[in-house]
Amino acid sequence: MRIHKNNRNSLLVIVIFMALLVTLQADMALSRDKEAKGAGEIHYACPAGCSEWTIDVDVFGYSDWLWFHPDSTPSHEMLSGDWAAAIYYDGIETSPQATWLTDYWICPYYRTAETFEPVSGPTYTSGDQSAGTSTIRDRAMTQVEIQIDYELVCDGPVAMNIGSGLFVPSTDCIAYVTYTIKNTSATLPLTNVYFYQLLHGHPGDEYDPEVTGRYDPAFIPTYNQQNYHWDISMWAKSSFGNVEYIGFSVDSTLYPFNRYDVADFRDAGGNIWPATGLNKDVENRVLLNRNSLGPDCIAGAMEWSLGTISPLGQKEIKVMLSMSNSPGPRRLPSLTGYGLLVLIILLVLAAITVIVRKRRDVMTTV
Repeated sequence: MRIHKNNRNSLLVIVIFMALLVTLQADMALSRDKEAKGAGEIHYACPAGCSEWTIDVDVFGYSDWLWFHPDSTPSHEMLSGDWAAAIYYDGIETSPQATWLTDYWICPYYRTAETFEPVSGPTYTSGDQSAGTSTIRDRAMTQVEIQIDYELVCDGPVAMNIGSGLFVPSTDCIAYVTYTIKNTSATLPLTNVYFYQLLHGHPGDEYDPEVTGRYDPAFIPTYNQQNYHWDISMWAKSSFGNVEYIGFSVDSTLYPFNRYDVADFRDAGGNIWPATGLNKDVENRVLLNRNSLGPDCIAGAMEWSLGTISPLGQKEIKVMLSMSNSPGPRRLPSLTGYGLLVLIILLVLAAITVIVRKRRDVMTTV
């Protein structure tokens, strides 16, 4: 049967309309479900003086929306993408796998294990604030509570390592995210605790497999927040022609991370949770210490081995989230090659200057 061209166009319009309707209904159902459980989102914004980006975070610490608007650049996405945490401990319902703190993943819409429930935290709001706290609890093992604190501050710029001795300075606005894992039991220890942080970024509004990522532990002197120098950064060329960066670092004064990984995280289509990729590696607790990947659809993750949390005890993980639209990477100062030669010349000149001054002093005395 031949279908008239106008009829084909009409059918195409109907199909597109139905697809949009299904997506809208899924979004509304997800929002209603989250509201019913008290798992709202809060809109965090950088404070006055460094208002360079904003992020929407739910009660589980998860985000899919991070809007970057440095200088005169129009506001655009840097995540979309996922910023999510996971945990494992003996007795967790997903054992032997880790479980994500959130069970809602947005664009695409995924559903993962519903292990945690809100205890307290942010509710839906249209206003901006720079800090907030939420608490969630294991539905089955109610002795396990996790407090999640967000704080956006003007503590930058920090150095974002991108490998090969290179780094970029971040914007002034950075975010501290603190996870406090609490054992509320007065008698039972919480054993074999592992914690994970994952960043799946699309910096510069780049949604194609054109993102590059790298793990780099280099210590960069002269920049702010020196405690944070275990970095996973990712970058891509933006639609504005420049390269933009997103990454996270670990507070080395607390518990050092155990393993890390930079690997693929590709959409499987149809709102189906990808069967392979870094998302599954985190769940399976098999981070492989891979240093870099890209250009591709990528993510980076770190793992902490926290051991045992004693009765009524707690342990804390603190990470820092940062952005950059730096015009170009900078090189870590080195005392090799020309750098060493320049240092030697400066030392020789300084020595000559000292000798000349001493001789002048002697001649003046005589």
